[in-house]
Amino acid sequence: IGRAIAESLDAEGVRLVLLARNEEKLIKLNQALQNKHEVLALDIAHLDQLETKLAEILKKHPIDIVVNNTAGPK
Repeated sequence: IGRAIAESLDAEGVRLVLLARNEEKLIKLNQALQNKHEVLALDIAHLDQLETKLAEILKKHPIDIVVNNTAGPK
């Protein structure tokens, strides 16, 4: 579902921040998309890392949409 959402938004020209635990899969997804996007490989269960990365992103540009597509707790 997450990949399909990214592909759909990318096709509309939306700037994305792709976030997941698996960096290799994120890079492959980013390469497959029409546009190139920011890639963040981290586990959102680590809130300190998430907060730091989000602060960095917000310094560059605002976030208009958040799609929270997780597999749920382990």
